Amino acid sequence: MNKILAAALFALCAVCAQAKPFSPEQYAKVLREYNSVAGANNYFESGKFKEEFELRKKYCDEGLRDACGDLGLLYVTGLGAPRDSKRAGELLGYAAKNDEFKAISQYYEAALDIARAAEKYPDDKVTQHLGAEFKNSLEQCKAYKGDRHVCFRALVISGMLPKGEGGLGLSQAEFAKTWEDIVVSDVERNGMDDSKVNALAKELEGLAAR
Repeated sequence: MNKILAAALFALCAVCAQAKPFSPEQYAKVLREYNSVAGANNYFESGKFKEEFELRKKYCDEGLRDACGDLGLLYVTGLGAPRDSKRAGELLGYAAKNDEFKAISQYYEAALDIARAAEKYPDDKVTQHLGAEFKNSLEQCKAYKGDRHVCFRALVISGMLPKGEGGLGLSQAEFAKTWEDIVVSDVERNGMDDSKVNALAKELEGLAAR
């Protein structure tokens, strides 16, 4: 995923104690670089999970807390790294606690809740469990059932797994349509101002423009 804190918070960070502090402008620049490199290499979607792990770790070590949150997701699923609930919790908690943007913080908070629920599943079942949780959340989202933030939950889970085989099981076209359904359903359900999905999109757009 994807996202500016004062330098003082980095100095206090237990997870990334060696990270150099960024100014807000520097952070936005490094975040754009991270997203660009990740998109260009497409390691995650092409099944090169070890390479994806190294990429996220590199930027996390540099102090990019969004990369730390994304790294935590790999420790949840065991894709590219051994499953490690403790490390996943540290990284996701750090990303959630230290992000100045509310919706981005909520994204990692939701991921942390999902990660805790997934701890009981064995290594060979966790991605299957998350895939089933995604489908269930998506169905409730589109049918206007479940709690009011189930669409946001579906969106968060979609970022934890590859789109295709072994993950969400969706083609590129199906994935694009799914995202559209999530956005529309969440806005219709909660209104533009209270939609976490809409708020997340706005914050990411604002960061990209810095």
